[in-house]
Amino acid sequence: MKGYFLAMKQSHIIVFLTDDHGAWAMPDKCEALHAPTLSWLQETGTTCTHAFSPNPVCSPARASFWSELIPSAHGVLDFISEGANGVGSGHPGMDERNLGQRLQEVGYHTIFTGKWHAGGHGKKQDGFDHWASMTCGTNARCADFFFNIDGEEITRHGYQALMITAAAVGFLLDKILFIVK
Repeated sequence: MKGYFLAMKQSHIIVFLTDDHGAWAMPDKCEALHAPTLSWLQETGTTCTHAFSPNPVCSPARASFWSELIPSAHGVLDFISEGANGVGSGHPGMDERNLGQRLQEVGYHTIFTGKWHAGGHGKKQDGFDHWASMTCGTNARCADFFFNIDGEEITRHGYQALMITAAAVGFLLDKILFIVK
């Protein structure tokens, strides 16, 4: 990159929180899985090889990750249904300080993109400078999807993975990295 200098303001933390992703579903554990990007992330990042989930159900497990509490402490005890427009069971979600808030307290800029699924999906959660959540479900098809972009409810047409990735990359390029000629 002759003529350009790429600088990072501070260390970065990027978390990929997946559903139903057992340790056996990593490229180094499953010969049938070809995922070069996931392999690269595993080789160059940190992999939690002795981690466990506090709950086998998505919603309480996610709430535990974000709040650092067990389900009986944060109150999300079972799967929270969220409809196509982000309206679901009416569960308010956890009312606890979350990891995003803790990171903001020490100077990090934070973003959430993807599936929140810990209650209150239809609203921007505290602790995040930018919010781009989607309705629950994983769909590899091109379709209309409900998104909450910084508190604004919109419908976008396309592939969920591409929309989530675009929101994350856009934030990283805008807030974290800068280019000096």
